Amino acid sequence: AFISAFIFGLSFLFTKSALEYLSNYQLLAARFIIAALLMWLLRRLRVLKVNLKGRSLWGIILMAFFEPIIYFICETQGIRLTTSSEAGLMISMIPVVVAILAALVLKEIPTFLQVISIAMSVGGVALVALGGGALSFSGHALGLLALGGAVLAASCFTILSRRLSGQFTPTELTYVMCWTAAAVFSVMAVIEVLFSAAGAGRSLAAIAEGLRQPQAWGAVLYLGVFSSIVAYFGVNYVLSKVEANRSAVLSNLVTIVSVGAGVLFLNEPFYWYHLIGGILIIAGVYGINKFARAANHPGIDQGEGQHGQGQGQGQGQG
Repeated sequence: AFISAFIFGLSFLFTKSALEYLSNYQLLAARFIIAALLMWLLRRLRVLKVNLKGRSLWGIILMAFFEPIIYFICETQGIRLTTSSEAGLMISMIPVVVAILAALVLKEIPTFLQVISIAMSVGGVALVALGGGALSFSGHALGLLALGGAVLAASCFTILSRRLSGQFTPTELTYVMCWTAAAVFSVMAVIEVLFSAAGAGRSLAAIAEGLRQPQAWGAVLYLGVFSSIVAYFGVNYVLSKVEANRSAVLSNLVTIVSVGAGVLFLNEPFYWYHLIGGILIIAGVYGINKFARAANHPGIDQGEGQHGQGQGQGQGQG
C-alpha cells in the first residue's frame, strides 16, 4: 500500500512532463499499451503466472471500465472544468463512498473509531486541497458531475477488486485491467486525432508524433511500468488482504507524497496546512488499521476456500 501510494504520488510529476508532448488520451493509450505488452512478455517468459483459460473475465473487464477508464475520463474533464480546490475536495470523498458501498455490498461494517479515522483522513486531504483558505466555486455543474463520476468509479473499482480477489490473483486482475485500458484508450486516442477540432484531418501517424521526443519516453515508461503495473498490482494485492475501507484510506497517503514531491522537485512552497493535513491523514490511516475488526474475505466462503487459498499462496510470493 505504501509503495503504491509513493508511486501514485510521484506520477503527477511524470504526467505533467509527458503532457508537454502528448495529449491526455495519447498518454493514457501509450502508458497502458506499454503496461499490457510488458505484462504479456513477462507472462510468456513465465515470470508472471496468469491463468485465464476458460474463466469468465466480465467482472474484471467491468472493474477496468470503472478504473482506470471511467475514472481517468471523468477526472480529466472534472479538473478541466472546475477549480483545483473543488477537484481536491471531491476526490478526497472516495474513502467515504467506499465505506458506504463496502457496508452495503460487502457487509464490511466499519467500527465507530474507524469512521472517526476516515473522517480525519478525509479532513486532512480536504485541508491540503483547500490550501488553508475558502473553497472557490467554478459554478460549473458539468465539472462537478464529472468529478462525482470519478469518485463513484474509483469506489466501484475498489469494491469489485475486493470481491474479485477471491477468484483471481492480483496479477490476473492487473493483467486484464491493463489490456482493457490499452484497447479502450487506444481507440479514444485515434478518435481524438481524427475527429477533434485540433486534430481534424491529421493522419494516424500523429499519434506517435509526441513519442518521437526522447524527453517523453522517461515519463511514459514510469507511468506504464510503475503507475500502471506496480502500483495497480499493489492496490489489488492490498484489497485481497484488507477491507475495502482500509485500502481506500491508505490511498490518501498519495496526497502526502504529492506535496512532498512538489516541494522537493518543483520548489513549491510548504505551508502550515500541508503539515496539519499530513498529520490528519497519517492519524486517519493509523486509526483505521488500529481499530479494524477481523474480517472474512467477501469473495471467499467455506466452499471457495480451496481455490482462493491456492491462488493467494502462489501470488503472495510474487
